[in-house]
Amino acid sequence: MKQPKKPAKSAKDWPYQEREGVTIIRASYDDRAEWTLDPKGYFTIKPFYKEKKIACRFYTNDHKRKYLIYGDHARDIYNTIVRMGLVSRLEHAAYLGKELMKAEIAMKNDLHFNQDEELDLKKKATKKDYLYYHQ
Repeated sequence: MKQPKKPAKSAKDWPYQEREGVTIIRASYDDRAEWTLDPKGYFTIKPFYKEKKIACRFYTNDHKRKYLIYGDHARDIYNTIVRMGLVSRLEHAAYLGKELMKAEIAMKNDLHFNQDEELDLKKKATKKDYLYYHQ
């Protein structure tokens, strides 16, 4: 297992004083050094704009699709995933929450969504985004 990079003990660019005894830590993450595959499997996420639904497909690590979990809200989907025991790593659960919320925001605002990319609040969904899964 890869060891995550230790955060800096103090952050020179934090503009505010903190109480005595509180350590200020600048958050960081290095995808290449810290990312680890969840032994349970992985997910693909897609908003369905017209239907106002988010779909999340679960695959085992040998690329077999096992579940399609869908809902109206990110929280319904990620809580279902956790309840089903489909994630074993905390950072995977955090990642899913972030990506599902991005998909919900994109769906509600007719924005283009691409998993693992920043959500561009100026980029509207295209005709291709409205298709089922583009394969």
